[in-house]
Amino acid sequence: MFLLTMRSLMVGVPIVGLLLLTQIGVTLAEDDDSGNHPTGKLYLPPIKPGQVLPLVDAYTGMEVKDYAARVGLPASVREGLLAYCNEMGITQKFLELMEHPLETSDDGGVTNIKWTNKGITWGISRPEKHWFSNMHWLEPYDPDAERSMLTALGDSGFDEVFDAIGEFFDLETLTGHSLSFVAVTHATQKSYLHHDFTETGGKGFNIIVPLLVVDGSPPELEVADEDGVLYALPYDYHSAAVVGDDALHRTSAVDYRDRPGQMRMAATIYCGDINEENVDQFMKEYTPHTPELTEDELLERRGLHWGNGARLPRSHELSEEF
Repeated sequence: MFLLTMRSLMVGVPIVGLLLLTQIGVTLAEDDDSGNHPTGKLYLPPIKPGQVLPLVDAYTGMEVKDYAARVGLPASVREGLLAYCNEMGITQKFLELMEHPLETSDDGGVTNIKWTNKGITWGISRPEKHWFSNMHWLEPYDPDAERSMLTALGDSGFDEVFDAIGEFFDLETLTGHSLSFVAVTHATQKSYLHHDFTETGGKGFNIIVPLLVVDGSPPELEVADEDGVLYALPYDYHSAAVVGDDALHRTSAVDYRDRPGQMRMAATIYCGDINEENVDQFMKEYTPHTPELTEDELLERRGLHWGNGARLPRSHELSEEF
């Protein structure tokens, strides 16, 4: 017998299809110091632009986690953001970093540098050694860079993604408050399992938009359920991963280092329905270089990019607003 949640029924998971479709799983090495997790398989039906589908177990039909999903992307989102990365030199910078990575800190801290190109300044970081990967992320260093990236999102048609997230999760507003691009070519089976948000009341999300994937790669992301079962999610250019409160996830074990000029690259958009009850939790999720605000300043940005007619900025609309 299949046990289906109400939301699984709402998104139309066909029971027979759960068994018939080819699914994705992953096996962890015995020396995985995060606990030798059992593994599950996801049901991954086709997805339409602007559609949100929870991550669902292929055999039970149950949601893997309350705030773990996919959102369908308009083709313009990936095309626009990749063109922006190419134009701004970000793609080339990541290729250089994959060949010559920043050193990881001996004291467990994040390694940070500043990089300016075409008049825009970015912060580049490599996380601590316990991430067991060569992942680097690049994020706006100052308000001008933040405005540039937000405008790239607006020009790409990302408002449709905010529409989908806001409506599906029954939010009142959305603000994109911490933005970055990330790249990786190597991660071990000890890759760091973590969450991006907690205790926001189900109102904080990280949207991971694949921009470059490597042909033949194993699934790129693993998401854990309440029992520590890991589900492998392959990236594609038609959908983005969405992880919210306590949705533990990590980079799957990969090694592209013998494939020069190839890497995985994505945009990550931290966004949320920020209010007085959860603003302190959003403040905890800033990454090192994102222009950091006070709680009052962040609250003033509530609803800046979605809700009540709000939207992301466009390049033809010169404004001081974000």
